[in-house]
Formats: sequence, structure tokens, C-alpha cells
Amino acid sequence: MTENKKHSGNLTLLGGKKCLDFINTLDWRGRDRPVEYLNSFEDVIRWAAYVKVISLKEEKDFSKQAGMNIKKAEEALTITIELRELLYKMFRDIQHGKRTQKQDLLRLNEFLQQAFNSTAITLSLTEFELDAGVDTTTLTGLLSPIVWDAVNLLTNEDLLRIKSCADTVCGWMFFDISKNKSRQWCDMKSCGNRAKARKFYQQKKNGTI
Repeated sequence: MTENKKHSGNLTLLGGKKCLDFINTLDWRGRDRPVEYLNSFEDVIRWAAYVKVISLKEEKDFSKQAGMNIKKAEEALTITIELRELLYKMFRDIQHGKRTQKQDLLRLNEFLQQAFNSTAITLSLTEFELDAGVDTTTLTGLLSPIVWDAVNLLTNEDLLRIKSCADTVCGWMFFDISKNKSRQWCDMKSCGNRAKARKFYQQKKNGTI
């Protein structure tokens, strides 16, 4: 991605799935010093409101809680980062044809069990739906919709469409909805164009063009 001034509440959403956009809150994973956008739990709340997994009222409730108990907010941030990196590892293992490690699946199931506390079956005019609600009584309650999104991706989607940007320094993940699964870049305008420029420079340097 580009290196413009960004924060958790204005990141470009290219993942195609909320859980993948969540993973992309750490930028430039291939560098010695990746760019972190979740540096406080307020950043997490801002991101959750930005991607609309919590309402404006819930955003205010979580912000009030975080401000009243700094220690709990720090603990919630640690858990949030743990979930993000767990999902990243699991999806990367899938990409590389590796079997998901037992301890990773166990930990995801622990997150899922916690998410059940705020989940309910609702009935619309035509069908039943699973409503991944948000538990505002605990700061980590805002993670429930992300957990459910990841579970849905793992159990109901074509896992071969989960990809990482071809620019290994970038590290962003996305769900490839192209007809022949040919998407390579998180964004052709940024990472794709940089790759083209590098290739052109190398070819010119080698005298092949």
C-alpha cells in the first residue's frame, strides 16, 4: 500500500472480507519494522466503527469503557492483536497448503465460544439469519463480528481465493473474486504499479529493452 498518512479509521479496505481487512491493520509485514495501525484500544474502536462492525452508540460505549479502565483497555488490545495474528497465520498456512496447527484451531474455537455470548438467530420476512451481535459489557465484545466473519470464510467460501499481495513486502491479504482467480495485488494502482516500475528498471538496467 501507499505510505500516505493513515490511521485505523481511514485505511483503504481491499480485503473483500472484514476479517481480511482486520489482518491488514498491520502494513508492510515484509519489512523489518511493519506499520502498526492498532496502537491503542481506541484505534481498535475507531477501526471497528469505520468498517461498521459496531454502531455509533456502541463506539461511544466502548470508548467510555476504555477511558475508565486503562488496564482493561491494554489487555483488550493484546487480545485483539492476538486474534489478528492468529487469523493471519491460519490463512497463510492455508495459502501454502499447510495443515492448520491444532493449537491455532483450539484458540480460534475459544474466540468463537466467546462470540456465542452475543450471537442470536433472527428471523426476517423470508429466512433465518445468524446475527453476530456485539457484547458491550466487555471490550473484547467488539471482536465477535470479526470472529464470525473468519469462521464463515473458513467454512463457507473457496479457500483458494484467500491470497496475499504478490508484493511480499506489502503483506496485505484479500479475497480474490476474479473469475479465474488471477488477482495478484492488493491494489494494482499501488503495489502493482510499483512492481511494473521495478521490472521496467531492471530490464532497462540489463539492456533487455
